[in-house]
Amino acid sequence: MVLVEKIGKVYVKKFPDETYGVYSNELGSAKEGRDLAVISFFDTSA
Repeated sequence: MVLVEKIGKVYVKKFPDETYGVYSNELGSAKEGRDLAVISFFDTSA
């Protein structure tokens, strides 16, 4: 989670007006590696 906090600081500095979310899997699986997701929210894809 320390690395996630560092990445969050970079996002805030480089993209201050961007809305994003970081989600972590509390029941993580070391096999699949799908334990963290960074989602960028936007109004339209057009």
